[in-house]
Amino acid sequence: YLVFPDDLREFLSRLRSLLRRHSRRPSATNRQSYITYEQEQALNAWIGTLTPTEKRIFSLLFRDVERLVLADQLLLDVWGEGVDESSLRFYIQKLRRKLEPLGLLQILNRKGVGYRLVLRGSAAAVRGET
Repeated sequence: YLVFPDDLREFLSRLRSLLRRHSRRPSATNRQSYITYEQEQALNAWIGTLTPTEKRIFSLLFRDVERLVLADQLLLDVWGEGVDESSLRFYIQKLRRKLEPLGLLQILNRKGVGYRLVLRGSAAAVRGET
């Protein structure tokens, strides 16, 4: 179980590890396998812009990075019982807008099922199935 790290260094370390593992895949040729200084600075600033709800959603997606997380499970983990999916869609859209300038991660969805956090380079590979 991985919660959103309070320590920024731990988050960046996990993201670097993920990028290294991803770059070893055969389909990931010629992809950057490290975070540049500029990207690291952007991540520092980005983390400060997240609301507590956005942090919770992002941590749940980051915990299962590149795996589908069911929308029902996200709703239950973030808000509990009795909340409709429009709240989740609203916060996912906010997270997407905040993630886009970084160019590292992307949130994809499978309509009616759930969401997946993927590395930008791998988004094209899974786009057909989302």
